[in-house]
Amino acid sequence: MANDRNYEKLKAAWKGWRDASGKKIKNLYPQYVDLLNEAITFEGCRILDIRSDMNTMQAHMSA
Repeated sequence: MANDRNYEKLKAAWKGWRDASGKKIKNLYPQYVDLLNEAITFEGCRILDIRSDMNTMQAHMSA
């Protein structure tokens, strides 16, 4: 798949993945939004480096 450029084949693969995974994580999305909002307002948050800020916040919350 990494080298395939067939649009219809890639689209079908994406849709299959999305249909299967989307249903499983749909109910987690509100929690994701809440965590993201916390990360954005977390002290020292750098919007351009949100991934490391999320990791820092998660470590802080686990301590």
